[in-house]
Amino acid sequence: MYKSTFVVFLLLFFCGPLLAQQASIAGKIMNEKAEPMAGVSVVVLGNTSGVTSNDSGRFVINVRSGRAIALVFSYAGYQTQQLRFLLNPGEQENIFVRMEPGRSELAPV
Repeated sequence: MYKSTFVVFLLLFFCGPLLAQQASIAGKIMNEKAEPMAGVSVVVLGNTSGVTSNDSGRFVINVRSGRAIALVFSYAGYQTQQLRFLLNPGEQENIFVRMEPGRSELAPV
């Protein structure tokens, strides 16, 4: 009994601070016509993993707190957006992102 209680205490003691270092950013991504955009890539700058927006244009991404980070939003045919954040442990930021069409200039043949 005491051994299992001690193990649980140790897990909470050592893993608790790791969980507290997280924050989250949630939001909705719309196009220039205020329509939700599905499949927009949302990545923390410098990382290779991220999330994509759902059919409603919504996303949630967990980030490390206590240091400045930048989120990069990208979608084919649209300008890449970059937003910066500095979040406290446990904080949740809610944002709205408007994607603008990219310039598609083709070189003359």
